[in-house]
Amino acid sequence: MSSWKTLWLVGSREWRSRRKAFAISTLILVVVVSGGLTAIGLTAGGSDGPVTYRIGTVGPTVAVEALINIYAPPGFRADVKAFSSAEEIERRMEEGELEFGIASATEILSYPGRSKAMLQAISAALSDRQIRQQAEALGVAPDDLDSMLDTTVTVREVVEPAESFSADSALAAASLFFTFMGILAYGQWVAYGVVEEKAGRVAEVVLSAVTPRQLLTAKVVSIGFLGFCQLMIVGFLVLLLGGLLGVVDLPDATGGAFVIIVGWFLLGYAFYAAGYAASGALVRSAQDASDAVGGFNLLLMVGYFTAVSSLIAERDTLVTQIASFVPITAPLTMPMRMVRGDVGVGQGLISVGIMLLATYGMVLVGARVFRQGIIRVGIKLKWREVVRSRG
Repeated sequence: MSSWKTLWLVGSREWRSRRKAFAISTLILVVVVSGGLTAIGLTAGGSDGPVTYRIGTVGPTVAVEALINIYAPPGFRADVKAFSSAEEIERRMEEGELEFGIASATEILSYPGRSKAMLQAISAALSDRQIRQQAEALGVAPDDLDSMLDTTVTVREVVEPAESFSADSALAAASLFFTFMGILAYGQWVAYGVVEEKAGRVAEVVLSAVTPRQLLTAKVVSIGFLGFCQLMIVGFLVLLLGGLLGVVDLPDATGGAFVIIVGWFLLGYAFYAAGYAASGALVRSAQDASDAVGGFNLLLMVGYFTAVSSLIAERDTLVTQIASFVPITAPLTMPMRMVRGDVGVGQGLISVGIMLLATYGMVLVGARVFRQGIIRVGIKLKWREVVRSRG
C-alpha cells in the first residue's frame, strides 16, 4: 500500500472519529460569534440607528452636513462641528474627539484605515458644494454643470489618537486571538487523541498496519485540516454578518493579512502539533493527559502575552521583535507585527525560514518520541530519556 493511500486511510479514520466533536464545537463557535457580532451591532446602533461619524470643518456646518448625509450610504450619518482652523481640527482628531476633518474645500483629514464609505461621501459632498458655488458665481446654468465635475479632492492622513485602535491593530488583534485559540485547541485535540488511543490499546492495532511516522503525520494533518475548515467557517461568518450589521470596517490590506494569518497558523500548528502528539505518547493513562499538554500550553501563552503587550502599548517593542524570530513565540508575534505593518517583507521571510527549519526539527524529534512512547503502555516517560535512548 502506498504511503499516500495509507495517510488517507488513517486520516479518514480521524475525521470519522471526530465528526461529532467537530460539529458541536463549530456550532458553539457559530452561536458565540453570531451573538457577539449581533450584540456589538445593536450597541453601536447598527440595527436601531445609523453609525455617526464626528466631522470637524472650518466655516459653516449646515450646508456641509446636509450634503454629506445625502451622499452617505444607508446606516451612516455625519455630525459636523465648526472650528476656527485646520490645526484645531487636526488636534481634536489626535485627541480622539473627531473621526474626520475638512481643512478646506479640497482637503479632507482622515485616520489611516477609516471608513471608505464615509470618506467617499465627504469627498462627493465637497465636490458638489464647490461646483455649485462656482456655477453660481459664474452664472452657469444647471444644465452646464457637467463640464465642471472634474474637481479633485485630496486626503491627508493625520496621527491616530493614542487611545484608539486603528483598523490594522484591530485586525492584528483578531489574527492573534484566532491563531492562539486555533493552535491551542487543535494541538490539544492531537494530544488527547494520542492519549486515548494509547490508553485503549488502539495504537497497537493501528501500528500493525502503518508505521509510527505515518500515524503521527496522518493525525496531525487530518486534525489540522478540520481546524482549518472550522476557522474558515468562523472567519466567513465574521465577514458576512459583520458587514451586514456594519460592525466590521476592514482596512485596505485585509487580503494580504488573510494570507499571513492562514500561513502562520499552519506553520504554528505544524510545529506545536508534532510536540503535542509526542507529549501525548509519553503519558501513562488518560488521567495524566493534562500533564501532556501543560508544557506546550505554557509556551503558547508566553507568545500570546508577549504579542498582547505590544498591542496594548500600540508600538513595536524590543521584546516582541526578538520573539518574532524565536520558534515558540514567532507564530503569534510575527503575524501580528506583519498585519500591523511593523515589519518588512525581508524580516518576515527570515522568520518564516527559521520557523520552517524549527518545524522540521520538531517533526523529527516528535516522530522519534512518538515512535517509542506510543507502544509503551502503562509507563510514564520523559522527553529527555526518550530522545537520548536508541531505537
